[in-house]
Amino acid sequence: MNKKFKVLALLLVLALSFNMVSVFAATSPKGQDLTKVESYKGTDNVVPEPAFIIYVTQPTDPWQQDMDAVAELTKAGKTPIEFFDDAVKADVANLLPAGTDLAALQMNEFVPISALNYEEAYGDVTAAFEFPTQYAEGQPLVALAAVYTLVNSVTNEWSAEWFACAAEAKMGKVYITFPADYVAKLEGGWGSLAILN
Repeated sequence: MNKKFKVLALLLVLALSFNMVSVFAATSPKGQDLTKVESYKGTDNVVPEPAFIIYVTQPTDPWQQDMDAVAELTKAGKTPIEFFDDAVKADVANLLPAGTDLAALQMNEFVPISALNYEEAYGDVTAAFEFPTQYAEGQPLVALAAVYTLVNSVTNEWSAEWFACAAEAKMGKVYITFPADYVAKLEGGWGSLAILN
């Protein structure tokens, strides 16, 4: 094997490895560690008190269950959007450019989140996230945020209420606007955040 061929083979292995890391980074513990929430702004530019946070939690049971369900869907040849019900799909479509093929959307982030110290006066909250995946400015994005409710503690069954949220990539960050009723429900509880692009 000549030197040039060895170099090309090494570059190919590195490229493939990088692609696999980018696909799974956001759903791994390391990917959660790489996700940061940096700033908040309420409706009408209200600045929340410093005690208010939306943050990435340790993996939770309902988050893991949903992540496994999405993985099973994709393993079966389906697309991530098929995980969500028709009402959520309609909300997603309304936040993306007309004619967007929802079946072509990729899910690059799926992290467990929670919130603390939310106040009604904040209204809708826009938070700046840094994710392992880099998104181009102006790239069509939508965020999907869940809040979980325990249905049966014996069987560890959870229900999820999903909200489609506007998302915008800008200067290396993704600005996500969470509706007031979502953040109020998430307060002190468990949720998930996914990005579709």
